Amino acid sequence: MNWKMGVVAGLIGLLLVFIMQNQTPVKVSFLFWSFATSRAMIIFITLLCGFVSGWVSALFIRKRS
Repeated sequence: MNWKMGVVAGLIGLLLVFIMQNQTPVKVSFLFWSFATSRAMIIFITLLCGFVSGWVSALFIRKRS
């Protein structure tokens, strides 16, 4: 096993530990929506929204230049 596979395996292990420790249900209310999901899912959805907004804004900046 090369070092890249070791790094990937370590990151997957850390991800699994994170998910297991953040399974507590959290109620989220936003405008007229209200739902309950795990804390880890909320963090991942927020992370995904940040990646998408950064990617879209980078596309607009590149297009403008």
